Amino acid sequence: MSDLSDDDCFGFYSHDRKVIEIDKTLTGKRLHDTIRHEMLEAALTLSGVGFCETYEQEAICRCMDEIFFPAWDRVLRRFNK
Repeated sequence: MSDLSDDDCFGFYSHDRKVIEIDKTLTGKRLHDTIRHEMLEAALTLSGVGFCETYEQEAICRCMDEIFFPAWDRVLRRFNK
């Protein structure tokens, strides 16, 4: 488990638990950017791209199209309610 009290750590993705944790004190743009960042980390890891020795453009595009963007759209809908 990561220490969210560290000034440089606003969130993290635990692949073992398949959970994103976000500093509960964040608001506004910092919260938005942190959630997006951690979701991107999770999408790359879940798709396997995060384990590649080199990043292939098509693998990243497919990861974003199939995993990240649909999940991000769901988050935005929740924020915009």
